[in-house]
Amino acid sequence: MLRSMSVLCIEDDEDVRNEMVEALARKMGKVYSATDGEEGLSAFQRIMPDIVISDIQMPRMDGLEMATAIKRLSPDTPIIIATAFSDSHFLLKAIAAGIDKFLPKPVEKAALREALLQCARPLCMAKQLRASEARYRTMMEQASDGIFLSDREGRYLEVNARGCEMLGFSREEILQFNIRDLVRPERHTALAQGMAEALAGKAQLCESKLRHKNGGHIDCEVSFGRLSDGTIMATLRDISARKKMEASLHKSQASLTRAQRVAHVGNWEIDVESDNLSWSDETYRIAFIRRPTQFCQNRHAHGGG
Repeated sequence: MLRSMSVLCIEDDEDVRNEMVEALARKMGKVYSATDGEEGLSAFQRIMPDIVISDIQMPRMDGLEMATAIKRLSPDTPIIIATAFSDSHFLLKAIAAGIDKFLPKPVEKAALREALLQCARPLCMAKQLRASEARYRTMMEQASDGIFLSDREGRYLEVNARGCEMLGFSREEILQFNIRDLVRPERHTALAQGMAEALAGKAQLCESKLRHKNGGHIDCEVSFGRLSDGTIMATLRDISARKKMEASLHKSQASLTRAQRVAHVGNWEIDVESDNLSWSDETYRIAFIRRPTQFCQNRHAHGGG
């Protein structure tokens, strides 16, 4: 954990500084040093280290003055003060400056390591959280489907760019909605039942028409379920093109059926892999007086026919 961290050591005594830097180099990923508070503040602004270790009494700018300036720039940066002072007046000033840890001089290696670990743990957790949030954000924004997060009552908490694009609303507009605002009223009962089952841990998959900003609705395939924190995550896939294709195919099939009836012609086909035979209604009317099941039985009985 310490090997992933950087530290800035500020000490005006050259021998003490060299000894401290040598000890830190065995534990930390990167070690920087400065000779006084003014140089230390400048180095901090340039380097932005994870942790700062400083002496108190230094020329030009003392350790507490420097610590106060650093905390203004970066409140979450832990500062460890190495000092020989122990009076209450000094401690109050150090607490007011935002000092996180104190090490008595001369600094013992075990105490130094423990102080560094105590400062590094929350920093490491914060880095992991930021990395996780970055991965989550990348996943959300690069997804080809719309992703929506809502609370248990259906109020939207987050939506990705694809979800906004699908429905035509901005992120800010969607975050003002409840799920019911995007679903047709006649589907509210089914929605309530699906939400209840999702909260009980059962994943849901359905098709629905969702409201678009232009006043229309789009056909979507919706899958949703409960996350570990109780949040509901829904993935929306736009199936409008598929629905149009299905409607077009149905229309074509209806037209073909009408044309065959008028022309008194039909068609049939066989799947050579499954050996399933199918035929149009007009073919059946033209050629068969027996039921289709009887025909299939006779076909197999006579070797295919």
